[in-house]
Amino acid sequence: MGFAVIPFGRSFTSGGHTYHLALLDPGNGMGMLYPLAIGGMAVYGVLVAAWSSNNKWSILGGMRASAAMVSYEIGMSLAVITIFMTTGGYDPSEIITAQSHLPWAWNIVRQPLGFIVFFTCMFAETNRLPFDFAEGESEIVAGFNTEYGSMKFSLLALAEYSHLMTASALIATMYFGGWQVPFVREPGVLLSVAAFLGKMLFFAWVFVWIRWTLPRFRYDQLMHLGWKVMLPISMANLVFHAWRMSQGH
Repeated sequence: MGFAVIPFGRSFTSGGHTYHLALLDPGNGMGMLYPLAIGGMAVYGVLVAAWSSNNKWSILGGMRASAAMVSYEIGMSLAVITIFMTTGGYDPSEIITAQSHLPWAWNIVRQPLGFIVFFTCMFAETNRLPFDFAEGESEIVAGFNTEYGSMKFSLLALAEYSHLMTASALIATMYFGGWQVPFVREPGVLLSVAAFLGKMLFFAWVFVWIRWTLPRFRYDQLMHLGWKVMLPISMANLVFHAWRMSQGH
């Protein structure tokens, strides 16, 4: 559902009609608020799965997931609001167009601090290492999915990896020009789709790479990172870009 408004290619006109390469029309008023809202609701599935299995490890994993969401969601939201502010809207097509085909105009160059915050928070959002405290095999057996097996466990795993792909698509859209091809002003439709898929798969690979590279943080370290590091950085990033816009830059 969160992927529905993300354009995975350049819009094109045929027979007098304009076709948007997205499951929902990106300009329908919801914009990038929609996938962020859907992502915020994912924790309810974790909580319900944890509570309904009637297992103390599952309950602990569900409570960890809800507390972690409160910690990182604010910093992540401020990073995204900064992009909305500098773009002038939250339509994903506008965000992609504003970054243009020049790599130094992409938001990764314009807002590196915001990217670091958003990218880090995406690991907590998707319950991936080093922030998979809702599962925490070395501490709470397997967390919220301890009592699940067969098709139920498969659906939980499918949801996690779907979330991973959506997070990769969000990173590519908001910070790496979306379907824009470097140094190509108006790419063909197939080329734009290939560029978007390449960026998305690259970040999916980064998620897997970091999973097998970094150890799991302690739970209190995530709390400290969310409230005392990510939140101040996001606020400073927002104030700085608001000041730059007020100066006409």
